[in-house]
Amino acid sequence: MPAARGLTLLGLVLLSWATACSQPASPNLLLITVDTLRADRLSCYGGPGGVGREICALGESGTRFQWAFSTAASTAPAMTSMLTSLYLPQHEVWQDMRSKLDPKFETLASELKKGGYQTAAFVSNPVLWKERQLDRGFDHYDDEMSRREPGRPNLRERAAAATTDAALAWAREATGPWFIWVHYQDPHGPYLPPGATLPEEIEGSRKLRVLNDASGFRGIPIYQKLADLRGLQTYEEMYLAEIRYADRQIGRLLRSLDSLGPRPGVLLTADHGEAFGEDAFYMAHGHSPALELVRVPMLWRPPAGGPSGGLVRESVSLVDVAPTLLHLAGLPIPGSFRGRSLPLDGSEGPARVIFTEQMRFVAAILEGRYYTRERHPGSPNWNGGAWSHFYPDLPPRVAELGRGPALPPYVPAAEADTSEIEPPLEAFLGAWPLRIGNWAREEVSDELRAQLHELGYLLEPTPPESDSPGGVDEEAEPR
Repeated sequence: MPAARGLTLLGLVLLSWATACSQPASPNLLLITVDTLRADRLSCYGGPGGVGREICALGESGTRFQWAFSTAASTAPAMTSMLTSLYLPQHEVWQDMRSKLDPKFETLASELKKGGYQTAAFVSNPVLWKERQLDRGFDHYDDEMSRREPGRPNLRERAAAATTDAALAWAREATGPWFIWVHYQDPHGPYLPPGATLPEEIEGSRKLRVLNDASGFRGIPIYQKLADLRGLQTYEEMYLAEIRYADRQIGRLLRSLDSLGPRPGVLLTADHGEAFGEDAFYMAHGHSPALELVRVPMLWRPPAGGPSGGLVRESVSLVDVAPTLLHLAGLPIPGSFRGRSLPLDGSEGPARVIFTEQMRFVAAILEGRYYTRERHPGSPNWNGGAWSHFYPDLPPRVAELGRGPALPPYVPAAEADTSEIEPPLEAFLGAWPLRIGNWAREEVSDELRAQLHELGYLLEPTPPESDSPGGVDEEAEPR
């Protein structure tokens, strides 16, 4: 018996040693973000069969988070939250392109770099340009964009194939351990994948009018217009075509990186979703923290020997991304970070409140209950005027997230118990009031002003005559 016990102990020691050896202390890490990717349009989140095949495969061998949330319904604040593990009122990076990250904040890339990682980023949305100062900590920050956006020729972007090529070219020369962030612009509108031709209008598709602004309120945003197409279902199909195009490039990226050396740990998520008729908004985002806009996919594929947990229903946030990747790299998590490491192994943590917002509105999620209301009910916009149709009147409302994956219906907040979630929401608003930075009063060049106006990213006073659907509105912050 003693000899058998000794052999058993030796076996356990050898198994422990083998497990430790199969899980590198500093694994290569890949972070993929997909612009405007609505979670419930992926097959693994209840969407049409086969849509997002490569994306969904990540969770099949790893972890898929049923209820992941962005911190904002627009790109720049959401991606800044992801990199800093801070909410918008803390990092104060708005969608306005003059807004920049303060150098006092630690970032995911800067901490990984200090820990010995080679770091690179490849971004494809013009709002993530270097001037944002989001490049802090990256050895290489590639924001080269040569493709002109259809409908807004002043704006440049980069298609997914070119973004993948750039990332792979860098990775082939990297010695590791490395961290790569790839931000794909697709499926952000206009919904026309490279090489695709315009489809025929889907028979019976609900017809929408084309607006002369970017709001999407009760019509097609002007920049989304594709020739003479007016059918809602037609645009929805083109959106799915964009997802399929980006998905193929993600698959190519993963297979190529896997062939270069040890399989990297991969975390994939999105900056925000897209509305297709909810709250009377079409092919648009940025108007509120509604569920279709702030619920995002989040999937994890571990490196060899890394943690995996199947399906996780705990509510998680983009602020959890940075602490998660630092934990995987075996590096300390800065005290300034507001998120916590994701339960990649499926073991859920203690209850907490997470927050998401969009200018006029704020939302909180606690233990499967989503609650949203005006930030300061009855208050004017930041210019002291009335809120325009870019930020419509929406009632306080609650939704029970349940088991998913479908989005749940709302119920009026007056008909639900918000006694547990209202106090932490008020505390959050009190601790970090929403402020417009000094950059909002800066003078800008005519060229930059034209770009900001086309994007809808210029936070300036709203002309009185534009406060109706279809009018031009420079108050907007929607993309």
